[in-house]
Amino acid sequence: MAILPQLLSLDQFFDGLKVQTCTFALSDARVSAGETGAGDGLTADVGSELWSGTCTLVPAYHAEAEAVAAKLYRLQRSGSAFMVYNPRLPGAAITGAQISAIGSDRTTITIPNAASVAVGAFLSFSYLTNPVRYALHQVAAKSGNVLEVVPRIRPGALVGTSLTFLRPACKGYIRPGSVNTGQSDRLLTTGMTFNWRQTLR
Repeated sequence: MAILPQLLSLDQFFDGLKVQTCTFALSDARVSAGETGAGDGLTADVGSELWSGTCTLVPAYHAEAEAVAAKLYRLQRSGSAFMVYNPRLPGAAITGAQISAIGSDRTTITIPNAASVAVGAFLSFSYLTNPVRYALHQVAAKSGNVLEVVPRIRPGALVGTSLTFLRPACKGYIRPGSVNTGQSDRLLTTGMTFNWRQTLR
């Protein structure tokens, strides 16, 4: 029986990484559907807006680098995943944060204590069961206690759900073929990188 679970927690993987550079971006779900005679672009939403990124790790002594490489190999198994957040913006704890209302177009939420929430901040929460899903959103605008977020709030999110602002994370998987375990000299391994993408499964 495997020791590690299929889903690695932050403590089991991502928090142990020493990230040198990274990208962390939301995919564009639109496709071009041509344009009007006036030159206006026509688009259609296809698929889901999902977070993805690339991580490059700091040079490390060989033993430390191999320990990370072993975890990356483990995450290459089908069905394996890990929790991941934006290391450039780990956030801060907000006591008692929860959803008190969801906008009808699912682009806004209301929370009771939004004064300390900045535009650009990330928040996360879990919803549904079997499987549990992990939502990650970024604040695009705010007015009082109302936050406009991206992506849209997905069906299944409920009023009363607790929110996480400290290390807000989503569930991600390693993109096939993206792991590069780097190059080694006498002392250090450098250039270790991998790409990941959010999954809702």
